[in-house]
Amino acid sequence: MMKSSSRYFRDRDTEIEATALRRMQMNTMIKRYLYRSIIYLRRRFPVAIFSALSLLPVFFVVLLLISHILLAIKIFNLTDELSKLEERTDKFGKNFTDFQEHSDLQISEINDEILKILSSQKENTTDIKNELAKINRKSDAQYSKTVGMSKTYDAILEEQKKKTLDTSEKDKSNIEAKKNAVALYKKGIFSASYDEFRKLTQTFTDDMECRLYKAKSLYYKNRADSSSYAEILADIRTLKQNGFSDTELLEIEKSILAEKEGFDE
Repeated sequence: MMKSSSRYFRDRDTEIEATALRRMQMNTMIKRYLYRSIIYLRRRFPVAIFSALSLLPVFFVVLLLISHILLAIKIFNLTDELSKLEERTDKFGKNFTDFQEHSDLQISEINDEILKILSSQKENTTDIKNELAKINRKSDAQYSKTVGMSKTYDAILEEQKKKTLDTSEKDKSNIEAKKNAVALYKKGIFSASYDEFRKLTQTFTDDMECRLYKAKSLYYKNRADSSSYAEILADIRTLKQNGFSDTELLEIEKSILAEKEGFDE
């Protein structure tokens, strides 16, 4: 655009110079024509023209003045056009400068937005990495906790298996011992059956049947032995509390209580 303006100015200057040259050439031609005309008139009409010769300078001055006036008007018009062109050029330059400033401002704003976006992306990336790190730590902690729980569960399960096996073995031994003790009781070997049922009640405190046979065995072992009454009555109270007494046991209780009353009297 600036190149086009410079070219326009050069074309205008060239046009002005050409106009001035043509004006000078025209004035020279007019002067030559007047001079030749005067010489011709002198030769043809020497007396008549002599008086007119005094008017030639005035006529020439008038023509020259008119020529200068026309040239001045032309120069004025060209100057006015040049001024308008300069005004338009200045306006264009100002607009171009404003456009450049506005473009620079827009580019600066765009660059700022790009930097903000990049900064935001970096912050988001950092936040995402931090969140992922937290999740990984939580996952590791949960995995460790799960592994620990699994180990604990395995240990409990193993212990339960051992207890189950021990209980099963104890149950088997208890059943065998109980069978032997009952057999001894039914054979009337009360001293031996008492010893077996006493051992069983110490191991299996909740086995009321063993406690029942223990109390009866102790009583039938020696009915006159009052030193065993306290133990027998204690077993009877436990059996009653658990609803595990029978008629035979109640008769034994009555007999012992009657014996104790006789002792007290």
